[in-house]
Amino acid sequence: PFLAWDAFTNPSNFQLVQSSRDDSSLLTDTKIRNKHISSGDVLLVWHQNENQLLFLDHVAIVLDNDLYYEKSGSGDHVPFRINTWDGLAADFPPAVFNWDWRRFARDGVYDNKEKKKEKEKEQDSDVAGKEDCNEIDQPYSLPSAPDAFGLQNFASLEQFDLLSHLRLDVARSFSMTPQYSEDGSTVESQTYTAIIELDHELVFDEMGRASLPESAFLVDSMKPTLPPDIYRDDPEVIITMKDSTKPR
Repeated sequence: PFLAWDAFTNPSNFQLVQSSRDDSSLLTDTKIRNKHISSGDVLLVWHQNENQLLFLDHVAIVLDNDLYYEKSGSGDHVPFRINTWDGLAADFPPAVFNWDWRRFARDGVYDNKEKKKEKEKEQDSDVAGKEDCNEIDQPYSLPSAPDAFGLQNFASLEQFDLLSHLRLDVARSFSMTPQYSEDGSTVESQTYTAIIELDHELVFDEMGRASLPESAFLVDSMKPTLPPDIYRDDPEVIITMKDSTKPR
C-alpha cells in the first residue's frame, strides 16, 4: 500500500503518462488508451468527492493492450489475477472514478530519449559525457522468472523447510502459491507451477509489443524435466537467492 500511495503522490518517482482527467477519450477509445502506455506501467483508480478526502481505490499493472495484473479484492488472503479493461471498468465505472497511468521513473526521468538529448546538449563536446548518454539507453534488467519466483526464494524457505533441501536447478524450475486458513495461521494447501524457459525468442510486432512464439504452445514444451533425484547431496545447505545469482 505504501508503494501504491507513493506512485500516486510522488511524481518524481512515478511520472504521469496519461489521465482521464485530461482526456476522457482514454476511457472509450481503445487505440488512444493503449497508444502511450507500456507493460509495467501502473494504473491508479481513484475518486474524490467535493470537500472530502481523496481515496485511492485500486491499483493494477499494465501487461499488454487492455490486459492488467491486479488483486481480485481487498484483504490479506485475496489472490492476484489477470483482468481485462472491460473487467476493470465493470468493477470501477469510469463515470465515477478517475484513471491515471503512471510510470516508474529511474533517476527522476522515465523518458530515456529526452534525458539523452539533455545530456548531449550539456556535454556536446565531451566524449565522456557521450559515453554516459549511451549508458542511459541500456534497458533496466529485471530478474529472470526462476530468480524471482523459484522455490529457492528465502521467504518461502522460512515456512517450508523441505524446500531448502531441493537441488538448485529443481528449485528454480517451480514456483509455489500457498493457500492459508482464514486467520492466516495455517497453510492448508500449496499450488506448484512449473517455470518454463523458452528456447525461442519472443516475437515482436511493428509496435514493439511482444508475444510468445508458436513453440510455447506445444504440449512438449510445457513439460518440466526433473532429474532422478530432486534433493541436494548436502541436506544442510540452505538455498538462498544469493546462491542463484552466483557466476557459473
